[in-house]
Amino acid sequence: MPNYFVFADESGTLISDRYFGIGVLALSEPEQLYATVQTSFDKIRTFSKNQREKTIAEYLQNNEYNKLAKYSSQQLPFELKFTNINSLNNSVYQELVRNYFTLPAVKFSAIIVDREDPNFNPSPKFSNTWDMYSGFFSTLITGLLRNLNNSQICLLPDYLYVPNDFGETFEQTIKRKLKKRLQEEAYSKSIFNITRLESHSHLLIQLVDILLGSILYDFKISAGLIQPNKRKEIVVDEIRKNINRSSLAGNYTVNTPSYFSTWKIKFK
Repeated sequence: MPNYFVFADESGTLISDRYFGIGVLALSEPEQLYATVQTSFDKIRTFSKNQREKTIAEYLQNNEYNKLAKYSSQQLPFELKFTNINSLNNSVYQELVRNYFTLPAVKFSAIIVDREDPNFNPSPKFSNTWDMYSGFFSTLITGLLRNLNNSQICLLPDYLYVPNDFGETFEQTIKRKLKKRLQEEAYSKSIFNITRLESHSHLLIQLVDILLGSILYDFKISAGLIQPNKRKEIVVDEIRKNINRSSLAGNYTVNTPSYFSTWKIKFK
């Protein structure tokens, strides 16, 4: 059986947002998908670079040096993100999603938390937000492993800060919880290792952000929290069409053109 790299990202906050999600992308041979994302990344980064240069030129022309200084200080490493989809780059994001679904071997799974679920009451089970996040993450990985036919995985989640006073690193906590869920022997057969990556350092974590962001977008629309955004609609609709759904909100699993699963937790 093939072994898998599993890239993970989260969206929203468990403290304040109604919807919070974690997404994972599992694949055994990442090079073809990586090359596909790289092509789109280069195009979108060029759009961003041109817009940045235009903004800087306007500030200089108008002698707005304070605004220029503030603008320059706010620049972060460039990455693909659902929130950054706009009218200039949305056709490239759409193309990226379309190309993603031409690769049948990739597997995407997401877990969604609705803090307004009438039975959502984390305090008896979880001691803090980190405990809650790591619990949901471990649940998602345990479910993923059931669909990977006894393969071994290497977990590569987006960097998440964990305060030192928790007494464990991110990796140690996830390992402990997975061992508890899987038992020691099953864990050793299933998990090669886990380490965090900064999202800007790997394109496949950025791809998870796009897919997960699209799912949460539809959850927010279904709940009346937001109105459809025409700039983002063509990207989200590309996913809907490929998995033959009118909305990405809900509980569902499709196996064609590639495995795509969303699970909204039902609290009891």
